[in-house]
Amino acid sequence: MNLRSAMVPCLLFGAFAASVMAQAPSTIRMTEALVLDPVSVSGRTWLRTDHMEADLAHRGAIPFTPAEGDAVTDSPETSKEWAARKVTDSGWFVTNALRGGYLSWVFDSPTARVMMLDASGHSGVWVNGVPRTGDPYENGWTVLPVFVRRGENSLVFRGARGRVRAALVEAPASGVAIQTAEPTVGDVLLNEPQEMWRCAVIVANASLQPLKGLRARAAGDDASVLEVPEIPPLGVRKVIFQARGLATGEPGERDASIEVIRPGTRGASDEVVATATVKYRVLSGEPGQVVRRTFISRIDGSLQYYAMRAATGNQADAGLVLTLHGASVEATNQASAYQPKPDFHIVAPTNRRPFGFDWEDWGRTDALEVLALAAQLPHDPARVYLTGHSMGGHGVWQIGGLYPDRFAAIAPSAGWPTFWTYTERSGVAPWDLNSPDSIVGLAHRAARTSDTLALINNYHAHGVYILHGDADDNVPVAQARMMRDRLQNASHADLHYHEQEGAGHWWGDQCVDWPPIFDLFRARSIPAPSDVERVRFATADPQVSADCHWLRVEAQQRRLVPTTTDVRIARGDSGATFIGTTENAAVISFDVRALGLSRGVSVDLDGSKLGPLSPGADGRIRLARRADGWADASGSAPPTPVPGPFKRVFDNNFVLIYGTRGSEEEQNWALAKARLDAETWWYRGNGACDVLADIDFDPDAPENRGRNIILYGNADTNALYDRLLGDDAPIRVSRGRVSVEGRHLREDMLGVMFVWSRRGAEGAHPPLVGVIGGTAPLGMRSLDRTPVFVSGVGIPDVLVVGQDMLARGAPGIRAMGFFGPDGRLSSGSLFIQQGFDDAPWE
Repeated sequence: MNLRSAMVPCLLFGAFAASVMAQAPSTIRMTEALVLDPVSVSGRTWLRTDHMEADLAHRGAIPFTPAEGDAVTDSPETSKEWAARKVTDSGWFVTNALRGGYLSWVFDSPTARVMMLDASGHSGVWVNGVPRTGDPYENGWTVLPVFVRRGENSLVFRGARGRVRAALVEAPASGVAIQTAEPTVGDVLLNEPQEMWRCAVIVANASLQPLKGLRARAAGDDASVLEVPEIPPLGVRKVIFQARGLATGEPGERDASIEVIRPGTRGASDEVVATATVKYRVLSGEPGQVVRRTFISRIDGSLQYYAMRAATGNQADAGLVLTLHGASVEATNQASAYQPKPDFHIVAPTNRRPFGFDWEDWGRTDALEVLALAAQLPHDPARVYLTGHSMGGHGVWQIGGLYPDRFAAIAPSAGWPTFWTYTERSGVAPWDLNSPDSIVGLAHRAARTSDTLALINNYHAHGVYILHGDADDNVPVAQARMMRDRLQNASHADLHYHEQEGAGHWWGDQCVDWPPIFDLFRARSIPAPSDVERVRFATADPQVSADCHWLRVEAQQRRLVPTTTDVRIARGDSGATFIGTTENAAVISFDVRALGLSRGVSVDLDGSKLGPLSPGADGRIRLARRADGWADASGSAPPTPVPGPFKRVFDNNFVLIYGTRGSEEEQNWALAKARLDAETWWYRGNGACDVLADIDFDPDAPENRGRNIILYGNADTNALYDRLLGDDAPIRVSRGRVSVEGRHLREDMLGVMFVWSRRGAEGAHPPLVGVIGGTAPLGMRSLDRTPVFVSGVGIPDVLVVGQDMLARGAPGIRAMGFFGPDGRLSSGSLFIQQGFDDAPWE
C-alpha cells in the first residue's frame, strides 16, 4: 500500500473534500460528558492494569460512544458505571473520578476537517481511537492538531488530577501554526555581540500530509535561516530559530519576529506560512546577573537552556555550584534564589522541564550536560559542588551518589532519597522483598539506578550537608533523618545536619542560599586521585555510573544488580598493592597512571593475589573474574557495553521510524504511536526528535550512522527492520510470530519491545536500535501508553506482553529479560511464560 494512503483512511479524505464548503462552527466546546471512576491499578511501573485502556485497544478505530449507566468491569466482582456530568462555570469538569478515571465526549461535526484540540488536566486522550498526549500538569499549552470526522466523533480522556477541560478550535488555513506559549529562549548579552541567539517554539502541522521543505527565519536574518525538520501529519515539533546582531541598544526586553517560510520555486517569491513574535532579554552580561544560556542537547538535538549567575570575584579561583530545582520550578528562578557571590558560579540546569524526570533518566543527563558546559567557565576544577531543593534535593542524593568523585561536597535541602521512601507508606522498594529474577524483580530491575539507598557508601567521597525544615508538610523531615542515620551508621566522617525549627517546605531563599552550606563548600575540594587511599563504591549500572577516583567497574556478573567494591592502596618499598573486596563485579580496573604508579603493582582482591602487574596502553590495570578468581586482563580492551535497558535507546540524537509496508491498520498504528511518543517526549522532556517514514530515512547517511533508531512495527511492516537488526539479534518479531533465542510463539495479540545494537555498529559505545511493535495491531496498541518517559519506570531489555496484560497484569506477560555480560539472554536473566517451546525459528 502507498504510504500516503496510510496516513488517514481514504474515505476520510473524500469526506474532507466533500464537506469543505459546509458551514461549521469555528470552536466546539466540551460542556457535557460522561465520567467513569478509575478502573486501573497503576504505579511507577509498566506492569499495570487498566480495563478501559484494554477496551480501547480492542476497539482501535471503532468509535467508543458509551451511554449513561453503561458498566466497565474492573475486577471479577465489581464494575464501574459511566455517569453524566456538566462543565462548571470555570470551564472544567471537576470530580475525583478524574484522578485516574475517564471522561467521554461525543459530538457531531457537520464537516470533516483538521481542528486544534486545546485540552488540559488529562494524561492522554483517544481522538476517534487515535491516542494523543495529554497535559497532566495543567500547563495549558498542549494544543494538538486532530482530525474531526463528519458526523459523530468520540474523544476519551484519561484524567490526571481531578479535572479536565477541552475545546476544539479552528486550524490555520495554511496548515501551519506557530505556538509560543512555552518557548525555550536564550538571553542576548551586550558584551557578546557576535554570539548567535536561539529560541525554540512549537510548529504544528495542521494537515494530513507530512510537512516538508520549510524554513525557519528569525528577526529578518536571512543569513541564519534554518531548515524546519519534517513534521508528521497532525504532529507538533519544537523548532529552532536563530539570528545574529541582536546585541544592540540598551538592556531590556525585546520582541523578535519569527517566521516559517515555504521557499518559492521557478522564480516565485518565498511564502510566509506562519508568523509570531517571541520575547527575549538583552542583558549587559556583567557577572552576578542571572543569564539564560542555550545549548544543543546530544540526547535529541533539541534546544535546551540553563541559568547561571557568574561569580563576581576572581573567577579563576571560583567554585562551581550545580543547583537543582524542585518540582514546578524553572531553572531561572532557582538561580535567582542565590545572591551573587564573589567566589562561586551558580549554575542551574532544567531537568528538561520544571517537573521533568525528577533528576533521573534524561533529567540526570541534562544535569551532566550542563555541568560539562559550565566546566568551560574559569574556575578551580577541584571546587565543584552539588545542591538542590525538594525534588532537586532528591537529585542531589541521586547524582551525588552516582558520581561521587565529581563533587567536593553535596547539600540536599528538603530532599527525599527514593520514590519509594517518599511515596510508599511502607517505604519498601520492589527489590527489597523480591529477588532480581522473580517476576516483580525483573519488572523493576531496569529502574535499579533509582535505588539511592544502595549508594550509601558512595557518599564517603565528599562532605554532606543535610538541611530540612522540621515542619515540612510536603517532604517529611523523616526523609532527612533517615539519610542522616544511614550515613552515621556507615561512619561517614564529614556529615553535617541542620533542622530549621518551625520551618515548612519552602521558607525563603535561605532554603538554598544557606550560609553554612557555602561555608562547607569553601572548606572542601576534590582530592587528586593520588591522594585517595581508599575507594568504597557501588553501582547498579556501569553504563550510568562506573567511576570513583581511580577505580572503575567495567562489567557486572549480573546486570542491573548492585555491584559493590571496597578497595584500598597499600604502599611499600617494593611497590603498591590494591587490597579489597567486591561483589557482583565481572571486570574492574585501576588507573595506575593517575596514581603515579607504573610498575611493581600487585592485587589482593577477594582472595586472588596477582602481581607484579603492568598497566595496558590506557594506563589501567584491568582484572577479569574467572571461575577460579580474578585474572590479569590489562592487555585487553574494555568490554563493549551490553545494549539496554530499553529506555537507553532514546539517546544519541535518536530518530523514530514508522513502518509503511503493512496493512492500512498497521501503518496507521505505527504513525500514530511514533507521533504519540514524539509529542509525549516534547511535553515531558522539552524534546524534539525526527519522526520519519522508513522509506524516507537512510540509516547509512554520514549524519545518521551514530544515531539511535526506534523502529515501529515488525519485520514484515517496517522496511528498515532487517537492514538494522542482524541475524545475531536474539529476538525477532513478525506478523503472528515472535522468537526469543530459538523459542517462538505464534499469537496475534502480542506487543513487543526490545533493544539491540545496530547492525554492523562498531566502537566503544555502538548505536542502538529499539523496536516497538508486535505480532498484530491489537498487540501493538497494548503498548500505546507504556510509560517510557516516566522517571523511576524501568523497562527490560526484552519485553513481550499479550494485550490481556492490561486486564490481567503479570499473567499477561509472555517473556521479559536482560542480556548477560556477553549480550545473550541465555547468560542473562529471562522469564518465559508458558506457551513457548524449544522449536527453532523457521
